[in-house]
Amino acid sequence: MALTRTGNILNVNFPFAKKGWDVKPPATHILLNGTYHGMPVSPWRTTLVARSMNELVNSDLITNLCPPPPAGSDFSWVKPGRSLWQWWSVGSPKYEDQKNWYDAAAKLKWEYYLVDDGWRYWKQPGKDQWTLLKEVIDYGKTVGVKSIVWVDSKEFRKADDRKAYLEKVKAVGADGIKIDFIPDATADIMQWYAETQQECADLHLLLNFHGSVKPTGLRRTFPNDITREAIRGNEYHMTRYRRVMPPQHDVTVPFTRFLAGPADFTSVILNPKELATTKFTWPHEFAQAIVYLSPITHFADQYQFYIDNPMFDLFQQVPTTWDETKVLSCTSMGDIVAFARRKGNTWWIGVMNGATEQEVKIPLDFLTKPTKATLVYDGDTNTSVDRKEQTVSKKDVLTIKLRPSGGFVAKM
Repeated sequence: MALTRTGNILNVNFPFAKKGWDVKPPATHILLNGTYHGMPVSPWRTTLVARSMNELVNSDLITNLCPPPPAGSDFSWVKPGRSLWQWWSVGSPKYEDQKNWYDAAAKLKWEYYLVDDGWRYWKQPGKDQWTLLKEVIDYGKTVGVKSIVWVDSKEFRKADDRKAYLEKVKAVGADGIKIDFIPDATADIMQWYAETQQECADLHLLLNFHGSVKPTGLRRTFPNDITREAIRGNEYHMTRYRRVMPPQHDVTVPFTRFLAGPADFTSVILNPKELATTKFTWPHEFAQAIVYLSPITHFADQYQFYIDNPMFDLFQQVPTTWDETKVLSCTSMGDIVAFARRKGNTWWIGVMNGATEQEVKIPLDFLTKPTKATLVYDGDTNTSVDRKEQTVSKKDVLTIKLRPSGGFVAKM
């Protein structure tokens, strides 16, 4: 279901089923078969109403409307992490270049590498693409980096084809799959989503739906459905496609699309050429990895921009899941967004500014004791930083001057 707005009125719209859905029994038995505890169910519709943006962002209503995994299920194998990925920055992966990407992921202490579209065309004498894919995945394991493999959904729209393909991906040693180019959300395709979630869970494959519908909380039922696109992310902001993201977009989506669930925004562009238009700053870009929730975060850029960066040590440490989140008081939707997130005993702050230069103050009253802090401010140019190390306490208030499209990052 979608909503369309006319003035102050929202209307229900089913863009891919104008005359309604004729729902057929599923081809295979899955948990989501139209019943719950033996009773027939209809789709739920809900509205989140909160007293503050902090309550809105921290609501777990969407996931809690979905059932937990069946009793006895084990999803302990589902592990979050950071992922390197080459398609955005350099295009299709070259077989002979893959070890360099795995080595870079290991140097960054990142858990995953995504082998994106292009591997299906690899060929060498006596070796097909599957043999070569297994070779690069095996190499990744030797340096401690797990692999996610891209696929076009047209490879397995039918149940038998899907099962065979997923088993093949598992057999070559991959830990996850990224499924792209998914058709419009008809009743049959929505059933296909649910069956794919179940089969990936059975095979212990992490799942990233790309070019997909937005999440509806089913990651509670299928925790392996760890992230998905369904967002205008950094694949839109690319010079080779002559596309430029407006600054207000980055500071709006935390309170729109991200309320539905994690999004594969493919965060953190650092290449000066790609940042020459909107002039997003390096701290602004890093803050995407803090503000935008994606339990597997795919970093968009070429690895050298992270390794040679003055924030390299922070890239090695930034988490992708959090124990506590606070939307800070300076936040104004469409203007500026500031999150403080805690992992264990460590707080991270991410601030992204919109189109207008401004100064904000951030009280550190959420700290429990004085602590060492790394503070990263906008530099003299959009591709430089002003980094400071100092001790801070709950009595301190940070004053931050932000460039247009600027940002700020702190670890304390």
